[in-house]
Amino acid sequence: MTENKFSNYFLYAFGEIVLVVIGILIALQINNWNEKNTEKNINKIYLESLVSELVSNTQLLRASLFQTQKDMKISNYYLTYFNQKNTEKVKDSSITNMIQGLGNILTYNPTQSTIDDLINSGSLKSLKNEELKKRILEIKFVYEGYKQLAAEYRKNTDSHLFPYLIKHANTTKITDSLSFLKIPKISTNSSKKAFVNNNKFNNILFTLQVVNTRNEHQFKSWIKYLNDLTRDIEKHLKDD
Repeated sequence: MTENKFSNYFLYAFGEIVLVVIGILIALQINNWNEKNTEKNINKIYLESLVSELVSNTQLLRASLFQTQKDMKISNYYLTYFNQKNTEKVKDSSITNMIQGLGNILTYNPTQSTIDDLINSGSLKSLKNEELKKRILEIKFVYEGYKQLAAEYRKNTDSHLFPYLIKHANTTKITDSLSFLKIPKISTNSSKKAFVNNNKFNNILFTLQVVNTRNEHQFKSWIKYLNDLTRDIEKHLKDD
């Protein structure tokens, strides 16, 4: 092989190597781009699903707020009604009406499948907006906080309100039937002394007021938080 031919072969081989390296780099770049694009699409799907989940849970939380405010109005009304000067106006039927309205159980069971999948899959780590990522992670604290408030509310009613009503009121009058059973008409009346100008019952209603006032404030705060977060996620999806 002459020196001239060797130089030509060397340049040819070097050019082939360069082309192979360039081809590998291009392939790697395309693969990285595809991975990032796939990751971006997955995040988009997750965030869009999370928005739907947040909207649904906010509606449930609004329902709990409405029920809480309703309970507050009822207990406040009967605090006034049962402590009026003319106690002759207080009828047994008013005690029955009160029982029907008080002590509704909060049943806020938030859907958490999307937020759980988003956290467990690790997809949230790729979200570049650190502030938004932090706020999304805090959603779990909102849901857990509600469960605690609901548990405390039920504990209060189960420990104080319901036992008091069972002891002093004719609870059979609140409904005509249960399932397929007809409730027999029981003529005994509720004990007015246990409800009218009664300090113990006043304290039970007042305690419910305190609990519901705290819950009302917290529910409003969480509703605002979820609404703001929903809006910011939608803005992120639009700008991304």
